[in-house]
Amino acid sequence: MQSAPPSPEFSRLVSALRFPLILLVVSAHLMPTQLRRPQVEEHYIYSYLVELVSHVLARVAVPLFFFISGYFSFWGKDWRRREVFLPAWRKRLRSVLQPFLLWNALAFVLLSAYSAVTTALGGSPAAHHDPSWTQLPHYFTDQVLDYPLWFMRDLICLTLLSPLIYYLLGLSRGWILLPLALLFVLDREMSVAMLGSRALFFFPLGGWMAIEQLDPIKALRPLRRPLLGLALVLGLATPFCSYGAAYPYYRYVLNGYILTGCLSVLAWGQQLLTLPPQLLERSAALSSYVMYIYAAHALLLLDLGRWLAYRWAPLRPSGALPLLGYLLAWGLTVGLCFLTFALFKRLAPRLLRLLYGARL
Repeated sequence: MQSAPPSPEFSRLVSALRFPLILLVVSAHLMPTQLRRPQVEEHYIYSYLVELVSHVLARVAVPLFFFISGYFSFWGKDWRRREVFLPAWRKRLRSVLQPFLLWNALAFVLLSAYSAVTTALGGSPAAHHDPSWTQLPHYFTDQVLDYPLWFMRDLICLTLLSPLIYYLLGLSRGWILLPLALLFVLDREMSVAMLGSRALFFFPLGGWMAIEQLDPIKALRPLRRPLLGLALVLGLATPFCSYGAAYPYYRYVLNGYILTGCLSVLAWGQQLLTLPPQLLERSAALSSYVMYIYAAHALLLLDLGRWLAYRWAPLRPSGALPLLGYLLAWGLTVGLCFLTFALFKRLAPRLLRLLYGARL
């Protein structure tokens, strides 16, 4: 198999996309996970927009990360060979498993301390946090304590399964992707080694395009207009399907949007790369913070960002300027991530390198 590098355009697109995608991940966690029906009231525009951003648009971020990981994991590699998969497994051990374990351990310590302090002051302990030893193993497997890191857990499992994925893609000549796509869109959730249908479709999809040495930008470009049209229709309609008679179709519409939305981003990659060079370079430079923001934002920083933003009553969801409060909470959370990163780098650089899996 050729070991030439992927196309420079696709590599540039990935570098420029990683930071905007992590901003979407943060936005997804700004709002409660339960659906909120857009109400016909004075805050209708606010409720619709935050649902659209946090519960619809943001849903393309993690599948795109899976696609990108699959693409670069399979490019130029024959996963049937021991000399390929054994070094890849060892590399993942340090670059993914190490930070996954350390961040979850840090989450356990921080949330235990938070619960102890708030309980002593007469408040409530941290939600979804049980400090018992019997619960501890679940925080590193099926109930990840630092909850955004379920992506890293899935990535570890996908890496271990990569020889099998490579074999199945080759045996089926890629046709296995069709039933996987159907299972994803129809929301037939699977659980293979703790992996859901998103991971089991988008990672192999990226892997297959790498095996075939396809440039996603060029391969999908002829479909860019119908893909974008479908993504816009499905995405804008999704909040209205979250209640009432349309609710049974909500997951189908949402998953259809996720699929067409992800493919649209790739299909329009060439146009995205025509944005001002300074903007693309700045976004690529900020990608060095992606790993930290992904892991750190859910460790009390999100709660602190919301608390600071909503100190002024008009900025609260029930206030006169709720959309401004939402944007401020989003910005403050990301700002707190930058601030704590700088503190880590200055006061505990060795710990930061360990948390980064030697990426720094």
